[in-house]
Amino acid sequence: MRQFSVNLVCGIHTESDYAFHFNPRFERNFVIRNNKAAGRWGKENRSAPQRNPFKRGMPFHLYIFTAKDSFLVAVDGRHFCGFPFRGPISRVHSVHVHGDIKLFGIEHRDSDVYPVPGTGEECITIPVPTESCPATTTDEEMEVPFHGHLPNGLALGRQIEIIGRVKTLPHSFFINLQQGSQTYPSPEVALHVNPRFETDEYIVINSWLKKSGWGQEVRVGKKSLLFRPGCSFTLIISVQSDGYIISVNGKMLVVYKHCANPLHVDTVYVQGDVVLQHVYAR
Repeated sequence: MRQFSVNLVCGIHTESDYAFHFNPRFERNFVIRNNKAAGRWGKENRSAPQRNPFKRGMPFHLYIFTAKDSFLVAVDGRHFCGFPFRGPISRVHSVHVHGDIKLFGIEHRDSDVYPVPGTGEECITIPVPTESCPATTTDEEMEVPFHGHLPNGLALGRQIEIIGRVKTLPHSFFINLQQGSQTYPSPEVALHVNPRFETDEYIVINSWLKKSGWGQEVRVGKKSLLFRPGCSFTLIISVQSDGYIISVNGKMLVVYKHCANPLHVDTVYVQGDVVLQHVYAR
């Protein structure tokens, strides 16, 4: 088994243009995304926030969702990647599947939410340690992307504690406090914490609201002093009346003013080049 491809074709012939070409390759263990216009291939995209989810000989469910300006791809109910439109999708007339694959079926349907609820995306209720039930310690890693559910929102005085380790060769990772666990439509993000390891020396703090989009970006702290490749960290987000107090390894990073009611936050979402060990609400 070397590779297979799923193509959204602008026509009925195999030589037609492709609005979207999705091509898992097993010899080098990556997934290529591309398009073909006027008979020419576009620029390949191989990067993804997680590893190639396909395994030789294992069944899978591939879901391609048409969002406002991109295709979104989930594998076994978990978001894998996006691919921006590179042409009018109204030209798509057929789906072609090729390569080393045994096909069990293809279905076309309408949906307002992505990924489809109940198809594999697990949302874990975040534990609240108490004296009678203290925080447990384990060497077992948590799955990333991580969705953690907060049943009662974030009242003043509450804290989110995240213990993890930055991967050895990181690009970036982010932590969202948000309303909703879906990828599309975009949930409101009350707080977005995004350490970046290639493009700059700062940690980006921001928020995203449906009525206004991304807020004013705040860049704080030399990341090399707080998040180091291969090193562990403890990040604490405390909800106070004047904003979120963000601390890393016991050092206060910033106070980020509230842009949305923290009581509406019901999900902690973590994605990217990070190994998660514990997530607690206190």
